[in-house]
Amino acid sequence: MFVRWIARTNKKGLYEFAYLCQTTRDLGKVQNHTICALGKIPLQPDKLDRELFWREAIRALEYQNLPLPERSKIEAALAQKVPRGKNPHGDSDACVEWYTPTLYIKMVRDVLGEIDLDPASNDLAQQSIKATQYFTIAEDGLKQSWHGRIWCNPPYGRQVHAWLEKGLDGYQLGTIDCAIFLLNRTGAAWYKTLTRQVTAICEVKRRISFLDATGTPQGSPRYYNDFIYLGRDLERFEQVYSPVGDVVIKGNK
Repeated sequence: MFVRWIARTNKKGLYEFAYLCQTTRDLGKVQNHTICALGKIPLQPDKLDRELFWREAIRALEYQNLPLPERSKIEAALAQKVPRGKNPHGDSDACVEWYTPTLYIKMVRDVLGEIDLDPASNDLAQQSIKATQYFTIAEDGLKQSWHGRIWCNPPYGRQVHAWLEKGLDGYQLGTIDCAIFLLNRTGAAWYKTLTRQVTAICEVKRRISFLDATGTPQGSPRYYNDFIYLGRDLERFEQVYSPVGDVVIKGNK
């Protein structure tokens, strides 16, 4: 498979359209076939244009359900034309599709036991997370019902607070048994307000190098991170997470 770019003019000006294509051989003749459209972008895109392009491309690739090596190759090809940003999880210019290193996924399982739901995920991430159920960007986890034991590394944008709010609501109502969120540490007012209601926080000492679709860590991560816990097993959370950061007990069980 490969990416083909075609320039076209529409009412808004000149755009480049990306298509996922495949080469086949029929009776000795090589033919190229279009599998699906991946997205479009103006010749001089701004930050919003790039973000919208990647959202559209990710939806299209998830629908194709490609093997990891093939999808990684396609994403890398797209990134050569449309940069994804250098600092994930915080910068508006960065793609939201970044992945949690397996070390931290193992820690989540050590506390929760199993992961019943990952509400902000995709097929690639589930190769290591292996949640019983997960929602993709196309399904919009914020619009779905949450239940059981939750792991959530949400897209870090303007709505990031809504994911923690939904988790808190579900935990207080009893539909969520326990949950762990991974968020950027911030001094924002919403963060201070919401974290007063949680059970515990692990303030990670070293900034987490999230992974891209090829499994490559980001370089020089800018932001510190917190694991936020909603649950009753404070002793277990502190035991598992204290080696990587300072655990602050809030005590809201």
